[in-house]
Amino acid sequence: MTFAARELAPVPDFPDLGGDAVRGYDEGMEVVARVSTSLPESLRPLFWDCDFARLDAARQCNFVIGRVLASGPLDAIRWLRRTYGDDMIRDWIIRHRGRQLSSPQVRFWETIIGLPAEDVQQWLAEPERRLWEGSLG
Repeated sequence: MTFAARELAPVPDFPDLGGDAVRGYDEGMEVVARVSTSLPESLRPLFWDCDFARLDAARQCNFVIGRVLASGPLDAIRWLRRTYGDDMIRDWIIRHRGRQLSSPQVRFWETIIGLPAEDVQQWLAEPERRLWEGSLG
């Protein structure tokens, strides 16, 4: 069964800040990185619930980073790191307090990109995360 584009969930929209700069627009923070606005076709399965043709790597960077971090295979993670860079990924994880990522994923990124160990420990101890991951009690 195929779906028409109008039946797909809308793509989160962020203000158009112009140029080829990406601005991570979340909670007043602004991070800039140079990227192409189009996503590689290999990422299409990660965005099955969106109109892939309308996704813009620059304007929806927070959405793209979160989805790829949470669900992307190794080649998608490589693309993410090349496209946005470790500093922007680190900033995204810190601003979201590791949310959308499993505890093992947060620990992985703690090691790979140097997340603050004390912050990671605090995020992983939050009751909401423990409840979500089924480790209360």
